[in-house]
Amino acid sequence: MVGNVFIYYISSGEIKVNGLVPYENRKENSMHMGVVFGQRSQLYWDIPVEETFELFKKMYRIDEKRFKENVEFYVDLLEMGDFIRKPVRTLSLGQKMRANLTVALLHDPDVLYLDEPTIGLDVVVKSKIRKFIKAINKEKGTTVILTTHDMNDIENICDRIILIDQGQILYDGRLADFKENYGKQYTMMVQFSDNNIEIKDSRFNILKEDGQFKWLSFLKEDITVAEAVNYLSRNYNIIDLSIKEPDIEDIVRRIYENKIAL
Repeated sequence: MVGNVFIYYISSGEIKVNGLVPYENRKENSMHMGVVFGQRSQLYWDIPVEETFELFKKMYRIDEKRFKENVEFYVDLLEMGDFIRKPVRTLSLGQKMRANLTVALLHDPDVLYLDEPTIGLDVVVKSKIRKFIKAINKEKGTTVILTTHDMNDIENICDRIILIDQGQILYDGRLADFKENYGKQYTMMVQFSDNNIEIKDSRFNILKEDGQFKWLSFLKEDITVAEAVNYLSRNYNIIDLSIKEPDIEDIVRRIYENKIAL
């Protein structure tokens, strides 16, 4: 089942996972990996979740002790006690995703591939899934490769990101370095005491105005946050002020829209 992830031969270059070429060692590679698709399920519709676990126990030849320990670990961590004995067809999308994650991890894979794991989930379940992914990476040392269009997944889970455009790698490195190097534009919302305020400092760019409110942007290499706040408070009467750091979505959008070379 999970071996069908690698169904194409590569057109150029080479790829290895734990020293194995996936399309040449499909069965062996599959025994060391887990896969979860946001839009597809490995669960069996008419049987309870715990019976699906038993099927995967046999499929991956998991010994009884390890199987019991893993089920207890994941049921507790993902809070599945209330629905583990229910047929899959009766579960919510979030419950199915938690069960799919457990199925993918029962055999202690070295690598877990997640394709849009939080798609369609509500904010509470998304938070649980993200915390869980970080926990298994820390507790079990599982390498997690995540593909997603949800930038909050990246912000909350990843240490390293790979940015791809038209099959070309634009960036491959630490998330913290990516934000430091390319997240240079800050946004500030300021409520002034007056409606007719003119910002004369060219380091600020006015994005939007609405009466007493102005939305400004500035680059950190032009002016620091402390200097920006100090300048505005010294020269104008301010009622309220908030600053938004650049997030991953802002940075990625700017890179793609402006074709910024990394």
